[in-house]
Amino acid sequence: MKHTNKTWTKEYDLKGNFKYCLDKGKEGENYIRRILNGEYKIEAKTDFLCKDTGNVFIEFKSRGKESGIKVTTADFWSFVLPSNEDDFPIIIFIHLTKLKKLIETKKYKVVNGGDAMTSKGYLIPKEDLIQLNN
Repeated sequence: MKHTNKTWTKEYDLKGNFKYCLDKGKEGENYIRRILNGEYKIEAKTDFLCKDTGNVFIEFKSRGKESGIKVTTADFWSFVLPSNEDDFPIIIFIHLTKLKKLIETKKYKVVNGGDAMTSKGYLIPKEDLIQLNN
């Protein structure tokens, strides 16, 4: 979000509230540390077609059985979205509750995909996943 005079408040003013900002920064660092130390279960999905289609495939059924997002026990899903062979990928972490709510709310197109096209999944624009974290 771009700050304007209306959105920039003393709450975020580093000169006037350094201790508050420092404490909030430490909360963020601890949150990342907990993720990296394995305190949360994370399901990682790499979608190589996203660079060409702009969409991410989120599986919910495979070979006639519930799978993917319908059966996961993960706390977070991470999406690794390669842009090309020479560049670093975009990596997105989303709490499973937020991801499921997004899917319920938006009613995304369901398509076949996965190995031998035996799976069904939601086709979600990567921008929707990025916006979910804003």
